[in-house]
Amino acid sequence: MRVTALAMFAGVALVVAGCAVQPQSPQALSYRCDDGREFAVSVAPSGGEASIEIARMRFSLVADPAAAPGEQFSCSMLTLRRQGDLASVDMEGSQHFSNCRIKR
Repeated sequence: MRVTALAMFAGVALVVAGCAVQPQSPQALSYRCDDGREFAVSVAPSGGEASIEIARMRFSLVADPAAAPGEQFSCSMLTLRRQGDLASVDMEGSQHFSNCRIKR
């Protein structure tokens, strides 16, 4: 009888572990610009971090809480600005991607 109770407890523990809350995945979006170029952005669920992939290069970005309206993320050489479905990217101070829209 004792083995049965232990087996039942172990089975319940496995079921509960299988239902544990999993962290949310980053929100991934692909953008296409008027000139045909594309890039992809993943934003952490917290909104405090993002990554951008441009031409197979990935950059880690940090949110700028003072930026408004929309969102702005940056690192030492790159700035991503998003507002609604639109985005732009500056690299080393000059606009590199402009008038980019979320691909649907």
